[in-house]
Amino acid sequence: KKRELELKEKRSRRDSAHRKSGSVRVKLNALLEGLTSRLCSDARFVDFTTPPEKLIGAAYRRIIERPMDLATMGKQCQKGVYAGAAAWLADVDLIANNCRDCHTRYNRNVHLEPMARTLRGEAAALRPQHEEEVAEMERRREVDEKPVAILRRPKRPPKPACSSRSRRHARSKGALRCGR
Repeated sequence: KKRELELKEKRSRRDSAHRKSGSVRVKLNALLEGLTSRLCSDARFVDFTTPPEKLIGAAYRRIIERPMDLATMGKQCQKGVYAGAAAWLADVDLIANNCRDCHTRYNRNVHLEPMARTLRGEAAALRPQHEEEVAEMERRREVDEKPVAILRRPKRPPKPACSSRSRRHARSKGALRCGR
């Protein structure tokens, strides 16, 4: 059953991505996914490709509030989560900061912090190679996702309030009653 659910979820993601395949956000996330996979394929960053909980254990969750790794970033790119390159770089920074907070502070796997800084530097170096393309996509995304004003029919003016005196007057004259 678990396998069936995974296949169903995968199909629904693929279908929704196919429906929106022409959108700028999908193209931007595809570009970011390529950059993420380039970082994943680098042998220096193999320690950052899997969720840290699998390597370290449950203690990691107690130390780090928001874990992040390159595999999770790749999944988020597939889902179309990133609205821009800045959000993607923020997650790379999160990987480096989590590494520092967990390993260096508690004197475990201290060799990973320089690698995390290198990862941050490599990600920042990859961005200028695609800067023009990303900037154009972000401009087009802002235009595409600009909120559209919904025009609504104006409300009816409120009925005039009738005083008890005007009601008595209207009854005595045989006029129509007030709106009450």
